Amino acid sequence: MTKRTYLAVGGATGIGRQVCEQLMSAGHDVILMDRVAPEFAVTQYIAIDLTQQAAVDAALAQLSVKIDGLLNIAGLPPRAGLTHSVIAVNWVGLAYVTERVLAQMNDGGVIVNLASKAGQFWQQNLPQVQALLALRAWDEVADWCAAQELDHVRAYNLSKEALIVWTKLLAARLIERNIRAVSVSPAAVATSILDDFMQAFGDKVAANLQRVGRPGNADEIANVIMSVAHPASSWLNGIDIQVDGGMGAIMFAEQFKA
Repeated sequence: MTKRTYLAVGGATGIGRQVCEQLMSAGHDVILMDRVAPEFAVTQYIAIDLTQQAAVDAALAQLSVKIDGLLNIAGLPPRAGLTHSVIAVNWVGLAYVTERVLAQMNDGGVIVNLASKAGQFWQQNLPQVQALLALRAWDEVADWCAAQELDHVRAYNLSKEALIVWTKLLAARLIERNIRAVSVSPAAVATSILDDFMQAFGDKVAANLQRVGRPGNADEIANVIMSVAHPASSWLNGIDIQVDGGMGAIMFAEQFKA
């Protein structure tokens, strides 16, 4: 086993916790940046608030080692009242961290962005996605959201659409450094924020869960992220992997019969 160093942005709970614990168990070093301290062992914990540039800069100043993998797992759910924060965290903060960290990444490394099944319609919304990709300043988020007339649900979906598109752009841009970029898009997962998705998407989530019988588990999504991050997946690059327990396949089959 070759020991590697991973930076997990978001990982104190839920899917991120499962990933970090699996990496630690496998003998790797894990530097965890999160708003709250983890209740499990990591190599280094660095507090970060992705809604504020000063806090992000202070966190990044504590990163003193080269890393082999960047796992962008942090994200806010589609919760009423969080529209601006969703854009600030799920897009502006993660993009800023990634751009800064690239200089400290070893060639041959990997970036895994945790997107969402909610971002699957990015091709239908490319003009708005491109507009969001151009937004990189925290102090412009509120005005931008107002101009786009976003609510909390559209803000969430758009942030994940942007992550999927940005992943493809990163993969193309970093190909000469042999740094891979892959996004992983889970459907409903049984974590502490599942209720937020039930409220935001209502009957749609309930119908999809009925199709497959249950929501996913955090460890099931973590297993996919672990597989993507492993060097053996060296030909996996620039794609989005949907992890939905077969929801998409069942919906396709229903439409195909029609």
